Amino acid sequence: MNDDRISASFYDTKQYGRTETAVIQTVDQCISQDILKDYFIRKRTEVIGLMLALFDSQEVQNMYEESIKEEGREEGRKEGREEGREEGRKEGREEGREEGRFRALWSMIKKHRITPAEAAEEAGMTVEEFEKKTSLLMSEKETAYQDQI
Repeated sequence: MNDDRISASFYDTKQYGRTETAVIQTVDQCISQDILKDYFIRKRTEVIGLMLALFDSQEVQNMYEESIKEEGREEGRKEGREEGREEGRKEGREEGREEGRFRALWSMIKKHRITPAEAAEEAGMTVEEFEKKTSLLMSEKETAYQDQI
C-alpha cells in the first residue's frame, strides 16, 4: 500500500483540525479508498484512539513549547528593562558631569578667572557654541527653580 495516500487523507481533514471527527473521517476515507481497508476495519477503534492520543501529545508539546517561549520573552523583557535602567543611569551621570563642567567654566568666567574664549577652548567648542550651551543650562536651571516655587 502507498503511505502517501494515507498522509494525503490526513491533510485533507485540516478543516476539522486535530479532532475526533477528523480522525474518524480519515479512517472512513481510507476504508472507502481501499487504503489498508482490512486493517482499518479490524483496528478501527485502536487507530482512532492512537491518533487522538498522538494529537493530544502534540498539543501538550505545543503548549509546553509556547510556555518556554513565553518564559524566554519575559526573561528578555526583564533583561531589557535592567539594561535600559543601567543605560539611563549612565547617561544621567554623563549629562550631570558635563553640566557640572559647563557650570564650573561659567562660574570661572563670571569671576573673571578665564575668558569666554578660554572656556570655549577648554570645552572643545567655539565661543558661540559655548555661550549657547551655557545659556541653555542657565535657562533650564531657572525653569527648575521656578517649578519649585
